[in-house]
Amino acid sequence: METNIFIETIIKELDRRKDNIEWGRFNYCNAYIGNTQYIVFGGITYKIIPIKSYNTIVGYYNETEDTAYEYGKYSSTTSKQFTQICNQRLGHPNRVLVNVSTGGRY
Repeated sequence: METNIFIETIIKELDRRKDNIEWGRFNYCNAYIGNTQYIVFGGITYKIIPIKSYNTIVGYYNETEDTAYEYGKYSSTTSKQFTQICNQRLGHPNRVLVNVSTGGRY
């Protein structure tokens, strides 16, 4: 089980790397899936796939634990695209909505 500190660490690390991540467009819309990022936390290397809308990272998929984390609430279009990415590209992973103001889960 992931802690709030872990989630916060991933969010900050992806934001730091954002301009160096290779992004692929999803279904001709302004949603993008990043290439796999390897992030070490607690001595474990996690395989993380970032997801963004326009130029904002809106969540990530932790391939190591088969869980997608969505940062807060965005527009209905962004939420729909996040769901489509999870279902069409990531194989219906577990999903967690993250309260970005506190770094915790809703």
